Amino acid sequence: MNITTYVTTILASVDDYLSWETKFTSFIIMHQLHGMLDGSILQPPPMILVAHDFTEPNPAYSYWLHVDQLIRAWIFATISKDMLCEVRNISHALPIWKHLANCFDTASLARVLDVKCMLTNVSKSPD
Repeated sequence: MNITTYVTTILASVDDYLSWETKFTSFIIMHQLHGMLDGSILQPPPMILVAHDFTEPNPAYSYWLHVDQLIRAWIFATISKDMLCEVRNISHALPIWKHLANCFDTASLARVLDVKCMLTNVSKSPD
């Protein structure tokens, strides 16, 4: 399944964020993976203790990592090259998601406040 069929907005600027975030979240929910981005699905330990002083790879971690990297790839497929440069070294999906939300939610709020201020200062012209 190609995510760009569903998430048709490429995140490149604050103007794109709300549309991109809405479409991306919808896609994630459709795949029952929202817990990976809201923090309710926690990263399991990579190794598990199976006997005294003997560990082995945790299959739950392997599955979690597979899903995490799938979501990371989906994010990368739906953001601009500039955004990719900013987040490419973040190794897991949730920190990337939080980073983008932090950057763009703040910018979106600032833009909303600017528009409200402009509307407040608009005066009605005499007829």
